[in-house]
Amino acid sequence: FPVTIELADDPNPLRRKEVAENPDCPEDLLEKLAFDIERDVRVAVYKNPNCSERLLTIRINIKENEKNFDADLLGLACVHKNAPVDLLIAKLDGLEKLLSVDSAISLSRKISLSFNEISAKEKLKSKNSSTVSQVLQSKLCNDQDITVRKSLASNKNITEESQLILSKDSSFLVREALALNRIITERVQLILCEDEGNIVTGK
Repeated sequence: FPVTIELADDPNPLRRKEVAENPDCPEDLLEKLAFDIERDVRVAVYKNPNCSERLLTIRINIKENEKNFDADLLGLACVHKNAPVDLLIAKLDGLEKLLSVDSAISLSRKISLSFNEISAKEKLKSKNSSTVSQVLQSKLCNDQDITVRKSLASNKNITEESQLILSKDSSFLVREALALNRIITERVQLILCEDEGNIVTGK
């Protein structure tokens, strides 16, 4: 059926829901319906396969203490195919605390599936990035690209858990980068001091 402004304003919530479900519904009407008084209408917006990245980003950025926060809608927005992966990675730690178990698992799978398509630069942002969660660090520790593991080893926010993993990395270059990172813990320093490559930590 043709999507019209009149239908989006129809007093019958079932008709507004039909508009929200329609893949041909324009973005401006979806945005209007995303804050509809009827929850089923709002849900339909985030289940619409053509819900835009912009609209999904707006939902993902709504904080827990804000008026329009809804954990279920957040979950739908996070796992939507059009959701921005870079934003999801940056907010991963916080999102996992807000989502249901099923949504958190789906989000983790979404990131994992798209992970191989993201360049090393996008994965880590920079050596000093403070947005690399432990979940993401664990994935980076096992990345096949040595450049990614080496960058993580140099990251000023690397956790001890990740340090311990990389201290046993198969690549000397990764272990060396870790040894030169001034924030590594004493426990990791001791491991690297016994490294077969005779690594000297940069302390």
